[in-house]
Amino acid sequence: MFAFNEVLDQNVARPLARGYQIMTPQPVDDSVTHFFSNLQDVIVVINDLGQLKFAQAASDTARFLVNSTVGFFGVFDVATHIGLPKHNEDFGQTLGYWGIGSGPYLVLPVLGPSTLRDGAGDLVGSLAGVDYLSLPDTNAKKLAAYTLRNIDIRADL
Repeated sequence: MFAFNEVLDQNVARPLARGYQIMTPQPVDDSVTHFFSNLQDVIVVINDLGQLKFAQAASDTARFLVNSTVGFFGVFDVATHIGLPKHNEDFGQTLGYWGIGSGPYLVLPVLGPSTLRDGAGDLVGSLAGVDYLSLPDTNAKKLAAYTLRNIDIRADL
């Protein structure tokens, strides 16, 4: 599976990411990254609460609200500049907080490395409709958002 993912990266993901970098000015690339990061902050807040991190949840909620309003829907990361740091919490971490072991290490096709717990956490988030793909109203828009986000992530590597 690792070899398959490497071939896929070398022949599809990397060329797309390089083309994206060539065609996209750095400020626009940064704005795309900020936009998807802002959407991810909703998931972070849910997981802050799930891990009983109430002060962090308040900070992350304020971060989301500031970036969604003053930051023009998250296109600009105003919150970091006013002292609201970015946190990363996900459903896998929340499951771990409540004592669920990580399980075996897996290398999944296309998705890459994960543990059973983190994979289950990602699935829970998707099924619950609390990921950035739950916003678009058509499958074409969902695919476009997913593709843009993943090309942006790969380009930032």
